[in-house]
Amino acid sequence: MNTNRHNIRGRGRIFSLIMAIVIGIGSLPAIPTVSAQGVESTPLTRLGYGALTNNSPVAWRAMGGVGIAMSNPHVINLQNPAAYGATDSLSFLMDIGASVIFGHYKDDAGSKNAIMGGLDYLSLQFPLYKNRLALSAGVVPFSNVGYSLISDKTIEGRETANMIRQTFEGKGSLQSFYLGLGARIYGGLYAGANVKYHFGRLTHTVHLQPNALTLSQDFQTYGIRLDNWGVDFGLQYKVELPTQQKDKITFGVTYAPKMRFTPELTNFVNSNYGANNLPIIKSDTLRVNSNTPHKIGAGMAWEMPKKVTLSADIETELWGDKGINNPFANDGAKMINSYRGALGVEVTPDSYARSYHKRMYYRGGVNYRTSYLDIPGIGSLQTIGASVGLGMPVNMFGSDRNSIINLTLEYQHGFSTVEKGFSQDQLKLSLSLNFNETWFRKLKIY
Repeated sequence: MNTNRHNIRGRGRIFSLIMAIVIGIGSLPAIPTVSAQGVESTPLTRLGYGALTNNSPVAWRAMGGVGIAMSNPHVINLQNPAAYGATDSLSFLMDIGASVIFGHYKDDAGSKNAIMGGLDYLSLQFPLYKNRLALSAGVVPFSNVGYSLISDKTIEGRETANMIRQTFEGKGSLQSFYLGLGARIYGGLYAGANVKYHFGRLTHTVHLQPNALTLSQDFQTYGIRLDNWGVDFGLQYKVELPTQQKDKITFGVTYAPKMRFTPELTNFVNSNYGANNLPIIKSDTLRVNSNTPHKIGAGMAWEMPKKVTLSADIETELWGDKGINNPFANDGAKMINSYRGALGVEVTPDSYARSYHKRMYYRGGVNYRTSYLDIPGIGSLQTIGASVGLGMPVNMFGSDRNSIINLTLEYQHGFSTVEKGFSQDQLKLSLSLNFNETWFRKLKIY
């Protein structure tokens, strides 16, 4: 009985530690956060829904962001709900991820450095029926916005007398709360589905400030608020190879159907901002009809148990068909089909070795993706990236399970298909605590 009480108290301390980490990351004073979640700092997030995210857990970001065919009873797969079904019947999993981005952006007008960071995601998973059916829930990012730009312009006809300082700022994020089920259907066949509620707000502001006191200032705020539902589905099929180590190959597919999107657009303009006389204010709010894209992905993973895992993904978002409306047509950008490919490897020298460094997970990967926006003067932004990372097993408070601290470093280079002088370089450092605890073992009273 005393042992059981000790275990309960230990779990309570672990949970308290996790909450302290989350609160600490969310309130870091030195790093400006983008709303509650996600990190992004690039001028291109002014357009559309901002920068869409790839919901890969930190552990697999180091593998280039793969995940469609990945399956691990100790990692929550945020890309393919079918993987929930490959659960450990005794495990409670919780994964908390946070990131910081160092960015350098360049165009013909100059260059800019930026740093941003914050909480990425929070997810949990636990079994409902043995090792065949599991439930997962959490909050993951949908898109992020973060930028701050300043430029000085002359007034036409008075170039030597007056200047107008233009300040553009944007912040916010759109989130997705998901609730999903994954199950082992038969043999090596797994299936799963998520129901998602998309929510959040993006805010863009423009401030025109002349250097002459006799001229009025112009202040404009443009907001996007979202509260819509979505779903996605996944399948995985595992095949055991006739090798001595019993290697496994997993094939995975994911699909998210086109769903109705109705963002609320709010425009507020004060064209006499800061003046002594009455302000001239215009404001309007409207709901627009749009759609999410069809999203289709496929992947394959080759697992050599306790040694090496190789994985590859391809994915497309079909924004470009005529049935998808662009609610942001006035900004000149067009929504187009986007593509993503990733390749990654994970190596564990010896899972049972005494040497700690041999029991660590060593990861690496590369990826390529294109933007869902065709931007005037820039075209479609294309990004190539490489990543490396570590998975460090830790035993917390005498638990009989190893949790994992994941550390990932990613480099991404974005380039324009039209404007050769434009580039976007980002160095992203991500950290996650993959908490694994036995919460479903039957207690024995002696």
